[in-house]
Amino acid sequence: MAEYTPLVQRTLQLAKQYVGQREATGRNDGWFPRLVQRFVAKGSRWLDNQPWCVCYATYVIHTAAKELGIKPAFPNSASSSQVYAWAKQHGKLLRAPVPGCVGLVRRGGQGDQDGRNDAGKTHIHTFIVHDIQGTTLITTEGNYRNSVCWNKRRHPWNCDFVAIG
Repeated sequence: MAEYTPLVQRTLQLAKQYVGQREATGRNDGWFPRLVQRFVAKGSRWLDNQPWCVCYATYVIHTAAKELGIKPAFPNSASSSQVYAWAKQHGKLLRAPVPGCVGLVRRGGQGDQDGRNDAGKTHIHTFIVHDIQGTTLITTEGNYRNSVCWNKRRHPWNCDFVAIG
C-alpha cells in the first residue's frame, strides 16, 4: 500500500465528503458550487455560475492544508489550463497518476464537445484521483453531471497529472 502524506490523506477524505453535492438548476449554481467558486474568487462574485471543477479541487486541497496548519503549494485557481502551466513551471507534473494527485483533461479529449469557445485553453476539466485499478482511475469530480460525483476514467491518456504537495 502506498504511503500518503497527511495533506493527501486529508484531501482524499474531504473530497469524499462532498460527493453528492449538486447544482441547483444545472447552471453552475447552488450553495456548494457557489461556496467553491467564491472560495477561489476570495469572496467576490466574479466566478458565480462559471464552471467549477477546478474550484472544487482547489477548495478541497486548500481546506485540507488549512486544517493541517500548512500552506498549500497548489495554486488558488479556477482554470485547468492555469493549473497545468503552474505545475509545469514548478516541476509538479507527474509521469503517471497516483492516488491523491489532480488530473487535468487535455483540450480535444473526452468531454470537449460542449461548444464553448476555448481558444488558448490547454485543459478543460479537473478531477482528483482516489485509486488506480489497472488502466482505470477512480476519481471524484466537481461539476461532473452537475454535481460532485465518483467517476471511472478508463485509459486516461488524454490527461496530465499534478502532485498536490
